[in-house]
Amino acid sequence: MPIDLPPVTRALLIVNVAIFLLQQVFPDPMIIHFALWPIGTDLAAPGGGSVTFQIWQLVTYGFLHGGWTHLFFNMFALWMFGGAIERLFGSQSFASYYLVCVVGAAIAQLIVVHFFTGGIYPTLGASGGVFGLLLAFGMMFPHQRLMLLFPPIPMPAWLFVTAYGVIELFLGVTGTQAGVAHFAHLGGMAASNSDALIPHSGNMAMHPQTLDQWLDRQLRSHPREIELGLDRVRSVWQRLGAPAPASIVITVGGTNGKGSTVAFLESILRAGGHRVGAFTSPHLLRYNERIRVQGADASDSMLVAVFDRIEHARGETPLTYFEFGTLAALLIFAESSLDIAILEVGLGGRLDAVNIIDADAAIVTTIDLDHQDWLGHDREVIGREKAGIFRNGRPAIIGEPDPPQALIADLQARLSELLRNSPAGDLERNLRAALGQTFQRLDLVTRDEFDAQLERLARLQERVTQLEEALERNKRPES
Repeated sequence: MPIDLPPVTRALLIVNVAIFLLQQVFPDPMIIHFALWPIGTDLAAPGGGSVTFQIWQLVTYGFLHGGWTHLFFNMFALWMFGGAIERLFGSQSFASYYLVCVVGAAIAQLIVVHFFTGGIYPTLGASGGVFGLLLAFGMMFPHQRLMLLFPPIPMPAWLFVTAYGVIELFLGVTGTQAGVAHFAHLGGMAASNSDALIPHSGNMAMHPQTLDQWLDRQLRSHPREIELGLDRVRSVWQRLGAPAPASIVITVGGTNGKGSTVAFLESILRAGGHRVGAFTSPHLLRYNERIRVQGADASDSMLVAVFDRIEHARGETPLTYFEFGTLAALLIFAESSLDIAILEVGLGGRLDAVNIIDADAAIVTTIDLDHQDWLGHDREVIGREKAGIFRNGRPAIIGEPDPPQALIADLQARLSELLRNSPAGDLERNLRAALGQTFQRLDLVTRDEFDAQLERLARLQERVTQLEEALERNKRPES
């Protein structure tokens, strides 16, 4: 629920409260002239004149309220749902949308009173507009969890809206709750869904036009802020063609120090003449900071364009806010002719969205207790999760001075697999293919240094082979 409200929602809150205060000063004139009266009403007004239906009442009734409780509930709902819908539709379209809901609710109430219930009484309140916003919120953000004031049971927005609509219909038909314009509420919902009255709102909802609209939609469209796992985001990435983000990819994980490590690497590699992209999170001031190409933040137009492509590609596959951003970064990098892409892990490593890319080199900075609800409650389990960004036969760099044994065991297993699968004659060729291309292209080591490392690894493999043979001999029964 937003605190920094967009302009129309903020103005509606202020105007509703101001007019309600004015009602306290001039109660009778405000109700007589500006509440919604049934068509055909002709009553004598206190102090002279008459009470009749006037065309402006189709709008003005929506700014009057019957008491503090009535005002509070309507303004609370406007605050909850108005900002999100305004950001999605844009301020001008949101204002038109809200007006249509208010007028639609008034028309529904006039029809019901004239043809079915009869009676002469005024209708007032912003509920028609609010119910239109409620329906829009349920349609645009169906998985966002909402909670009634009573009973305090959390539920997804689509269920909340459906249940509320059914309850309103029941109360209206049975007349159970007298004094409440249930059919006006339903009229506001019906008017909000009319393509004839608001022809562009559906398109805007499906395809937000600005970066703020996209980000607000992403924040609200997934039932969970964090959902670890690679299947969903990998499937969308494959539908997008799964282009290589760069010639070389370096993934940086760890508890602390990820951002500074990415910044140092980015600066060093750019100074070395490489074309570099960097993906980090969270941002400090603007979302655009998360994705940089050659030190420049991604533009709004660039982000909007790739978000639109991701939205089309994902179909019915849900994506979290971070997963949208990860795919956006990968797409932008893939189309920027990069030499090197540096990807910062968001949470953990093994199941983080950036891990859909097989990194040419992976770095784990430090390991401490973080995000324990998702990663585990001790350093060993957390270390194993962070080791998930490593790939067999590719460089692994650890900055943690006291790494968990689980992390070391993971690396040992990967090295053992590499040695077991590399016959003596093929070791150098395999290692050059796996390690050499990364280091040589980055010019991080000299040829002599690299050859010396290969020789040490060859001796290690020979020693491992000897130990395995000795162990095998010891297992044989004595004759």
